Amino acid sequence: MKDLHNFKTIEIKLPKHLVEWLEEFSKEIAMEPSQLMANILTYYYEAYKRGFEKGRETSSLGVAISGEPTGVVEIGNVEELVRKYINEEKVKKGTFIIRRFASWIKDKHINPLELKDETIKEFLEDYLKEHSISESTYHKYRRALERFIEFLSKSLK
Repeated sequence: MKDLHNFKTIEIKLPKHLVEWLEEFSKEIAMEPSQLMANILTYYYEAYKRGFEKGRETSSLGVAISGEPTGVVEIGNVEELVRKYINEEKVKKGTFIIRRFASWIKDKHINPLELKDETIKEFLEDYLKEHSISESTYHKYRRALERFIEFLSKSLK
C-alpha cells in the first residue's frame, strides 16, 4: 500500500481539452489521471533539479566557480551573457546583430572567452553571404560586436 502521507491534494484548473485528453490517455495506459500528472510533473521536477544543481556550480555568467578557476564558459549560456550585456549597458541599438552573433558563436561552439576581432570578421563574412548591407551598417555592426566582446572580456575575468 502506498504511503498516503507523502501525497497532498491540490486543485488545478486546466483547459477542457487537456482534461479530456488526460482522462482518455490515462485510461489507455492504465493509470489514474492524478498518477499520469504526477509522472509528467516528475520529469519536469527532475530536469529542474538537475538544472538547479548545475546552476549552483556556475555563476550567473556561466563561469565555473567550483574548485579551481577553469576559464570554461558554458556555451549554452551565451544568451544569458547577451541579456546581461543589453541590460547592464542599456544597449538600444545593435541588439539584433549581437543576438545573431551569440547564436552563431553557440552554433560554432566558440568559447566566449576566446572571442577576438577575427571572430567578428568571420561572423560578418558569413552574415554577408546571406544579407546585403551597406558599408555604414557593416561598420555599425562591427562596432556593436566589438563593444560586446569588450564587455565579455571585463565580465568574465
